[in-house]
Amino acid sequence: MLCLSIPSAFANMKYLVSIRTRLDRLHGQNELTLDQYNYITSNITDNNDELLDAVMTNRNDSTIITTMMTIPLLDSNHAKQFSGWLDQEEADDTMTTGTANLIRNIFDLRSADAAASSSSSSRPETTNGPAPARYDTTTTGVVQFIARSKSFPDETFYNGIWGFTKGIREYALQCSNIGLHILDVTTTTIIVVQTIIMEGGDIYRDVATHDSYAYIGAQAGENPDAYVVNLTQLSGTAVAHGTNSNPITTNNIKNIGEEGWGHTTNVWNGLLFLNGAGTKANSGCRIFDLLEDPMTPRYITTYIGGDCHDSYGQTIGDRDILFSADGVYGKYRLLDITNIRSTSSSSPQSSIPQIGETEYMNVYAHQNVVSDDGTTLFVTDESNEVDIAVFDISILSNPRLISTFQWSGEQTERDAIVHNGAILGDYLLVAYYNAGLRVFDISNVTSIEEVGNYETYRNPDGKAGIFDKDINDLVTGGIQNFDGAWNVATLQSGKILISDTISGTFVVQINKNTSGTIRNTPTPSSPPTIIKPWICVNKQKLEIKVRTDNIGEETRINLRKRNKSMRWGWTIIDTKGFENKKIHKFYKCVDVEKECYRFKITHKRNNEFQNGFIKLSLDGKTMYRNTFRNKLGLRKKRLYRFGQCMENQN
Repeated sequence: MLCLSIPSAFANMKYLVSIRTRLDRLHGQNELTLDQYNYITSNITDNNDELLDAVMTNRNDSTIITTMMTIPLLDSNHAKQFSGWLDQEEADDTMTTGTANLIRNIFDLRSADAAASSSSSSRPETTNGPAPARYDTTTTGVVQFIARSKSFPDETFYNGIWGFTKGIREYALQCSNIGLHILDVTTTTIIVVQTIIMEGGDIYRDVATHDSYAYIGAQAGENPDAYVVNLTQLSGTAVAHGTNSNPITTNNIKNIGEEGWGHTTNVWNGLLFLNGAGTKANSGCRIFDLLEDPMTPRYITTYIGGDCHDSYGQTIGDRDILFSADGVYGKYRLLDITNIRSTSSSSPQSSIPQIGETEYMNVYAHQNVVSDDGTTLFVTDESNEVDIAVFDISILSNPRLISTFQWSGEQTERDAIVHNGAILGDYLLVAYYNAGLRVFDISNVTSIEEVGNYETYRNPDGKAGIFDKDINDLVTGGIQNFDGAWNVATLQSGKILISDTISGTFVVQINKNTSGTIRNTPTPSSPPTIIKPWICVNKQKLEIKVRTDNIGEETRINLRKRNKSMRWGWTIIDTKGFENKKIHKFYKCVDVEKECYRFKITHKRNNEFQNGFIKLSLDGKTMYRNTFRNKLGLRKKRLYRFGQCMENQN
């Protein structure tokens, strides 16, 4: 097996939970049979405890990259064997597609899939690439600096952040491994009003507010409990609190338990969501009602349909929608929580109907936010595959991928990892780790541009043209650096708060009248080809799987599209002479809403197919399957039509 050193805190979020624990859960939920479980643990991993039990450890100091662990990966032979076995189990209906995809993501079988697919000439369309910078990148574009605070010891690790306004005063609620820091950010001089020490949260602590109450969740470290803090004692007048004046008394600070549930925290519509990120036995997120008694949240239910690494709520039409970024499941799910308060806590999953979900993307579904008009979903991927993806959710039951993109310097500078985002009108604000804050104009979602930045990590002091650090400058052996901009939040005034893991708290704003910094950047005439993952823009992704028998050279597949003369004139795939006893994969982007397609597979001689199968999937959903099992009398040809086809079209 191969070995790879990985930063202990974040190198691969799937290791928040060990592979063995994931497999145990699947077996306990009857998603894996005992034979399947034993095949994976024994035949595939050789009972390698280092691989099966690898899990992230806590950070030892303020620099995440320095604490290392070694995780063995499957070698190429095991990966190909495993990938083929999963395909066969799925084709035989002995494993669901969702379970198979989850296992593929857990074991990082993407490279094996890509290798299996590279032999085919068909590659789908993709817009995966850097967003053009519509400004002079030696400036900050539309971003205007206001203030910065780094008032705590150098070993402080800054994480979640939220904005709170009372009267004429504005506050940043800054989380760290120490606890919650309350900063007055009303003027250009930031005042540290109070620090509330909390246990746990060595890496993960997050905060959000309901009315005048702040809810803080934590994960990692000892006793990472959740807290509620009544903020009504903060000043809302022209009279500011002094430094470390500690206006909030202890009777307004309450530990509410829920140990380890706050990997991230979301508050919306009088509801509290403590997101477990898959680390708990029942996974998902815990949901509480805050309306009855804000200091004592009433437990409602737990969503257990996915990891729920992060969540986001918005009312769209007449429904309240919870968007769950489901981590290693590789999907972002849309849940109907309109009547959530009437849910019985004894039925945690069936009480939350799923409206829709994005297609499986071979990513770590990290975070999601929605445009103000409720028609567009923006998601971030911390596995560094696509970074940011954009979905049309005008039909909630069928999210459609529009595009994927990265920060403007992804290829001209260095590859940075994305973390969290927020919406501010026509802008997507993104905390981009080493690349700092990146601001994207999303007024036209088919042509997203970067219009500003603030280098919280590389140039925290704002020195003109001088970078103190470079992207991934602590890289060892190809490992990426996860220090930098962690989270971003907004205040009612439009101020933007940025939390940088090592550089502290920043306050900036958007200045649309930034004279002389906006410029038109032409799109490169020959953009680089990105082939991971398989993405179709405004079309559907067709996947064809064919498993050949012991005379695969006699098999031929053909995919054609009907032309204007109503004939099958457009040949899309025409391949023959396959390797024996192997699963072959083909991908194409198709438009089933406008076109008619015909798939045909033939076998040359009279002995028919034996021990093989055909499977056609559209956007991850099976639409045609045919399995061959040593039966006499099978035809040597199979035809399948799909799309906008007339009934009499052969």
